[in-house]
Amino acid sequence: MAQFLRFEGKSTFASLETILFIREVIEVHPEHRASIFDKLCSQLGEMRSHLVIRVSLWIMGEYAISQDEVIKAFSAIKRNVGSLPIYPEVSNDF
Repeated sequence: MAQFLRFEGKSTFASLETILFIREVIEVHPEHRASIFDKLCSQLGEMRSHLVIRVSLWIMGEYAISQDEVIKAFSAIKRNVGSLPIYPEVSNDF
């Protein structure tokens, strides 16, 4: 399974088909959700296609059930995407 979840070196179409298959496996085989979820979080930085990243983010959001999984998903996203460009408003009152 570890080799299957590797995204580098695959074409966009192959990577998209892989992540769609992973989405189906997670839905049909709940006993594998935790291990696949962990692997997706660790592999997020290797995904290059926006289509693959979109499906991966959906999977993380849909199947992050525990608080630890939510924290793991947000950590993976922040580590690979960076901080959000949200800044406090600056007052120009002098």
